[in-house]
Amino acid sequence: MTFSREAVTKAIGDGLLSFPITDFDNQGRFDEASYRKRLEWFISHDISAVFVAGGTGSFLTCPLKSIARSFVSLSK
Repeated sequence: MTFSREAVTKAIGDGLLSFPITDFDNQGRFDEASYRKRLEWFISHDISAVFVAGGTGSFLTCPLKSIARSFVSLSK
């Protein structure tokens, strides 16, 4: 899935922008399965954009490959 600059600009400027929290398990590790479910819930609603991987500041502690894998699988 690819997005043009114009499509992204329009989406960001039109409607609700969502910044989901990042899920961690009780050991403080990134919980990919729980995060994937959270993203599925977010995109099932009428929103313009979902900002993954750090919208709430958690990007400093997240494994980028795992978050990218969650997002890419949902965008297919």
